[in-house]
Amino acid sequence: ISIYTTTDISFVGINTSAFIALDTPMMTNPLPHPDASIPAILKFLATSHRYGTRNRCLYRLRLVLRYKDIAALRLCDILNRDGSIVDTIHGDGWSLRVDAGLASDLLAYARERCGRYDLTNIIYLRGSERLFVTQKSPCFSPGWLAQLYTHLDRAVRARFKSGARSIRRPRVSGG
Repeated sequence: ISIYTTTDISFVGINTSAFIALDTPMMTNPLPHPDASIPAILKFLATSHRYGTRNRCLYRLRLVLRYKDIAALRLCDILNRDGSIVDTIHGDGWSLRVDAGLASDLLAYARERCGRYDLTNIIYLRGSERLFVTQKSPCFSPGWLAQLYTHLDRAVRARFKSGARSIRRPRVSGG
């Protein structure tokens, strides 16, 4: 993953329609396993845990945002008044253009998070609430996110290490 700025946009394995416009370069987070593709990691995260929708959404955001920026997101940052996902998420000194994949993940998570399919006018009712919450706290802290990402990275590395794939190789009988 490369550093993204408004003048130099280079991506490795990420849809080029999603970028960050920054005044200064930002350090990005490395992939947990060099042999795993991003779609394969997202599919694994979505199906491997009871918080799969949240983890998939967090992982997509991790590819382009810092932990503190992810922890600071609120429902009103990602939702329009009609309940659709915004085209651009704005933060403290950065903007993120939302591509179709991120939009679908954010919408699925927002529906799960709010407990309703129709998100029309939800920003008036609960817009100031943090996007990612825990059972014990009204929001994720950057430190807690770092721990969660470490846990997810271990799971991804275990899944995608050589020999751990679900494809079975035929046995060769000696003769």
